[in-house]
Amino acid sequence: MAKVNEDEEIKEGTKSSTYAYVYKDEETNRFEFDPNLMKLDIFNYKCLHHTYSLSVNISNEYIKAGMNVVTSTDNTSDKLLRNERTRTTFKDAILEYDSIMKRKAEPFNYSLTDDERIKLLTSKYPYIEDAYKVLGMDKLAEMKYKTSNIQQYLIKESPKLDNRAKVAKLLKTAKGFVEGAFITGADIKRVLGEIYQTIGMNIKPSIDDFRDFAVIDTKQKKIEGKNVRGYIIQYIKIK
Repeated sequence: MAKVNEDEEIKEGTKSSTYAYVYKDEETNRFEFDPNLMKLDIFNYKCLHHTYSLSVNISNEYIKAGMNVVTSTDNTSDKLLRNERTRTTFKDAILEYDSIMKRKAEPFNYSLTDDERIKLLTSKYPYIEDAYKVLGMDKLAEMKYKTSNIQQYLIKESPKLDNRAKVAKLLKTAKGFVEGAFITGADIKRVLGEIYQTIGMNIKPSIDDFRDFAVIDTKQKKIEGKNVRGYIIQYIKIK
């Protein structure tokens, strides 16, 4: 651009610039670079690609610009965007999911943020879509949005899973079924028995059955002053 400004013939014969961020100053008869035009293009690009599509992103950008922002949003998706490990409730998540789905069903209604919000909710609660479609909002309310009961129902009724897969998934929802946990033989048989009954399997539960789903080591533990024989869950085979 410096060479152009030094050449009087080019300056006189050229009324405007073909470059997006360069303009001709009529007062000085010089070509000048306008950084604000470039910043505007960057801003528009971010808008188009959803940088500002969620309210929390807008707030963050305002804060970066030195502005004081007060936000009143309590949407679960906004909280998850700020921190994916934040504490949330399934009730709040499914109510937001329901609101989004109703909005998407309306004719001529389009939101740049809805798909992104659904992804955030689904990432936190992978079964949220099935819960919404299979159970519906009324049934979920009857179940008081209790996630363990919801997951167990969905697993039990799933046409995609055979009985072994259902047992495996239901074990994952069982209290205490975690690596490093001590569990008695009686508790193992009780939990397996309840699961078998839930999915209609007329089988007597055994420790060997449990070994199909976890690596366990025999262990004795003192409980209320008595030595109790049980097992330590070393590794859970179910993923």
